[in-house]
Amino acid sequence: MIFPTRDLAHQRAVGSKVIALLSWAIVAVALGQSLLLGSDVIRAVLPVMLLAGLQTAVWIIYRGRSLGRMLSSVLLMALVSMIVAGLSGSPYQTDMHMAYFAALAVVVIYCDWRAIIGGAATVAVHHLVLSFVLPDLVFPGSADLGRVIFHAVILIVEAAVLAWSAARTAASTMRMTAWK
Repeated sequence: MIFPTRDLAHQRAVGSKVIALLSWAIVAVALGQSLLLGSDVIRAVLPVMLLAGLQTAVWIIYRGRSLGRMLSSVLLMALVSMIVAGLSGSPYQTDMHMAYFAALAVVVIYCDWRAIIGGAATVAVHHLVLSFVLPDLVFPGSADLGRVIFHAVILIVEAAVLAWSAARTAASTMRMTAWK
């Protein structure tokens, strides 16, 4: 086992650390993306670094507790949003939307359905608002409501399955811990 855990609280604490580290990996992605696209590095990377720093603070302060898990999930989705926005005008912007699904799957590490739903809600609100306010930061070309709804349906299906799985895993882990 890569990250052996003793119980659910320990699993969640380990998850917080993993997501904090992943956030700094996203900073590296933002840097690489900026260099490849020839965009302003400071403008592209500084906001991502600030979010990763905030993610690290959440890890240090909350150590996997409930509010920390929710904040961490929201911040992870915000970090992915920064990467997607950084690809504005690139043919890869649409492809980078896959990172939302991967990031949401990573949140399962918390075994907390609320963190998954919070992350999914963040993505849904982000897409809905920005598709009207700053559509180029979400989709190349244009973002019509039909496209946003299509993405939302896929997101809802994924979030529902992940939330169910996380809740079952948490319940199972608590039962196993109680038997020890």
